[in-house]
Amino acid sequence: MSQLNFHPDCDASRQQSAKDAVAWWESGQSHLTISTSGSTGEPKNIDLNRQGIEASIAATERYAEGLFPLGRRGRTAICLDMHHVAGLFSLFRGLAWGWDIDVFPIKRQPDLQGKYDWISLIPQQAMALTQDQWQGLSVCLLGGGPLSTLERDHLTSQPCRIIQGYGMTETYTHIALKRLMDESYQCLPGVSVSADDSGCLIIDCPDRGIHNLLTTDLVDLQGCGRFQWLGRADDVILSAGKKIHPEVVENSLQKHWSHRGFLVALDHQQWGQAAVWLSEPLEDFDVQQWQKALAHLPSWQRPKAFVQCILPLTASGKWDRRKGRSTAQELALL
Repeated sequence: MSQLNFHPDCDASRQQSAKDAVAWWESGQSHLTISTSGSTGEPKNIDLNRQGIEASIAATERYAEGLFPLGRRGRTAICLDMHHVAGLFSLFRGLAWGWDIDVFPIKRQPDLQGKYDWISLIPQQAMALTQDQWQGLSVCLLGGGPLSTLERDHLTSQPCRIIQGYGMTETYTHIALKRLMDESYQCLPGVSVSADDSGCLIIDCPDRGIHNLLTTDLVDLQGCGRFQWLGRADDVILSAGKKIHPEVVENSLQKHWSHRGFLVALDHQQWGQAAVWLSEPLEDFDVQQWQKALAHLPSWQRPKAFVQCILPLTASGKWDRRKGRSTAQELALL
């Protein structure tokens, strides 16, 4: 049986969230309502059933069999919000596998000490870990959206197997995983994917009660259950008759520009929409280096304005493009 432990800094609310989740797991109840993170729209409640939850955990377990022996007593750390699917399923996996579970406060830099077989983090948490903390980790599952080139390069050098997941609340967490340096995701057992005429991903997973779930994620299907995520259809910027995919521009720029940032769209009288780059605050803005980075993009993909601000994030650690657009509207001069 799993042992539940709390870091001394966990407040009463954090502890109660974990205890409530454990109580539901042990109760045998068939349904559970959970809120989406709000990263793709307004938060909403989703009804999960136990059969789908157990199927999701079993699929991850089959993937994990090659990473470590699940038959022994392992240890996992919970560093994410258990009101949302990523944090909740981190706890459920530990319970299903009979592991010891350490619950930490939700912080940018978790106070990890000792060794953990499996941990789920968002990129901002992973980037904040010290070398000593990485030494204690065996497998790290990253969610929270795509990584920049700089983040990927840093994380690749760590002494830990890092995998990225693709999924959402509606799919009961990840339906596909990939190694950090891979471009494409591999579907988990029981999952099949296709795409509609516009290139948006369609997910089927009968074990989880998912049938023809149409997403707004643009993908390149590569056969044998593999696909490359290209970005979100509703994030595409239509500028002067051309489609600009923010993630494509971001990945290209961050190979030549060392500061964090992302792309948003602003309405433009002449072009319909214009791309604007939101940057973290800089002590010294190197205009020449920025121009060199832009030179690697076609002219029509280049941001038309550069805005420095505190970069907004969703609860799950993804770029909050809606808030970013509001900020750009206030600060950009187009």
